[in-house]
Amino acid sequence: MPTADIIITNAKILTMDKALPRAEALAIAGNRLLAVGRQDDIAGLKAPHTRVIDARGKTVLPGMIESHMHIFMGSVELDSLMVTGLEGIEALTRAVRAYSAKRPDDKIIVANGANYMTIRPTGIITRQDLDQVLPDRPLHPVLLRPSHRVGQYRGAESGGHPPRQGPPARQRNRHGGGRARRR
Repeated sequence: MPTADIIITNAKILTMDKALPRAEALAIAGNRLLAVGRQDDIAGLKAPHTRVIDARGKTVLPGMIESHMHIFMGSVELDSLMVTGLEGIEALTRAVRAYSAKRPDDKIIVANGANYMTIRPTGIITRQDLDQVLPDRPLHPVLLRPSHRVGQYRGAESGGHPPRQGPPARQRNRHGGGRARRR
């Protein structure tokens, strides 16, 4: 019978297995899960070298492999304003102000999914634009590059690639700051 290198006990294990959705303990040998189940069942896999971890009633989840989701920003986006598809400063202003009115304690408002051309076709967005949209606190638009828009160009259905468009270049002003502009 194999023995465990690590045993986690006293846990609330979410297995993601419909046949056994919850468990109390698990055993690991090398880099493999040996067993998941009740503490009494797992105890038989303990050997002198086994490291036992008491989870103290905490939740244990299966490991996650994050290939390219940007997990931190992805989780932040779940609680932010999504403005994908809005066009024009008026539509953006209505959405941002309605959202911010419900969040008076937020020090900054994050608007995800904005397009560089949301405010005007040139792609130029200035600090004054953002102040007009939300005058009482900072507004941070998370902008999508045109090359990130999937399905909004001819050929998307046939597996074609979007036309190459780089991100806006920065134009320096006399104060050392800049503004976005299309190349």
